Formats: sequence, C-alpha cells, structure tokens
Amino acid sequence: MEPTAPSLTEEDLTEVKKDALENLRVYLCEKIIAERHFDHLRAKKILSREDTEEISCRTSSRKRAGKLLDYLQENPKGLDTLIESIRREKTQNFLIQKITDEVLKLRNVKLEQLKAGTMNNLSRSNSDESNYSEKLRASTAMFHPEGESSTAPFFSTESSLNLPVLEVGRTENTIFSSTTFPRPGDPGAPPLPPELQLEEGGTCGNSSEMFLPLRSRALSRQ
Repeated sequence: MEPTAPSLTEEDLTEVKKDALENLRVYLCEKIIAERHFDHLRAKKILSREDTEEISCRTSSRKRAGKLLDYLQENPKGLDTLIESIRREKTQNFLIQKITDEVLKLRNVKLEQLKAGTMNNLSRSNSDESNYSEKLRASTAMFHPEGESSTAPFFSTESSLNLPVLEVGRTENTIFSSTTFPRPGDPGAPPLPPELQLEEGGTCGNSSEMFLPLRSRALSRQ
C-alpha cells in the first residue's frame, strides 16, 4: 500500500508564514508604510493601541515597518490580515503577489521535507522488519535444526539412555532380588553326586548327613 501524501498542519502553515515574512523582511521594510495598516490591523485584533504607539515611536519609516513585521510574526493570522489590508488599500497589490509566491515556495519545501521524512521512516521500518525476520530465521535454524522440536533435547534424555524406570516408593530391585532354589531331592533339583547316593538305591539312614559338607563327612567316616 502506498504511503499517504503528507499535509501541513496549522502549526506548519504558521511557521511557513513566519519564515516568509522573515525572508522578505528587507524588501517589505522598503515598501510598506506601517501607518496605513494600523486601523485594519487593530480592527482585526492583530494590533493593540499600545502596539501602534510603540511602532509610531520609531524614527524612520523603515524601522516602523520592521517593528510592524515583528508584531505580525507573533500572530498566526498576522500575515493574512496584512494581505487583506494591502488589498483594501489598492495601491500596493504587487506586494500581495510577492508575499504569495514566497509562501507557496516555502510551503512546497516544507511538504518535500515531510515527504522525505515519511519515506525515510517507511524505509527504516521495512529495514527493521527485514532484519528482525532474518534474525528470527537464524535463531530458528540454530536451535531447531531440520525442524526438530525445541523440547526434544530436554525431555528425551531418559528414553535415549534406556535407563530403568523405578516405581515411586519401590525400594527393591527386581534384577537383584533373591531367588528361592529347590532343595536337594525336591522336584527340579540337580542330581546328587554318586558318592552321596545309596549303593543299593535306599535312603540314607541319617538324612542330615547328606547335607554335611564333603570335608565334614569324610572326617566322620574315619
């Protein structure tokens, strides 16, 4: 979307008119006769009676015109009212064209400045947005390579190491729990050594002797 063309505010126009009077000060001081405009400027509340007396105290026409311009610059409507007064006098209409040309020139300069400022701000905004997008993409590629989730390195440690999971409150380890082995003679027990079996297939007279260690049994036979 194209940016909206800038426009001057009331404050901008007031500044333009003030600058126009300042740029034309030397020319207007030579051409304007201040006393001719007192009545109209007082009627429009641009000048007061004390203001006109202050202007009249100046010793030359040039100084009186300069003091008049000072008062006009202080009032936002000063220049417009001066043009009205010149138009009413009908003797110095060439001043109106001179003042109007200067105001239009300064107005265009002000508009160009505002336009340039708007374009610079827009360009800066686009540049900032582009830089932010580049930084965002770079950070995404750094912390999420090949589309990996950011939570993967933090929550997959246990599963990746294949660690045993213990139930809460369980203290025994199933791997190291004791196992009950069958006693000699029970189903599933390994066969006894031949020397411990009876020669004729009978049972041992003393069953407790079967479970004595080999060394103890050898001593008892002696």
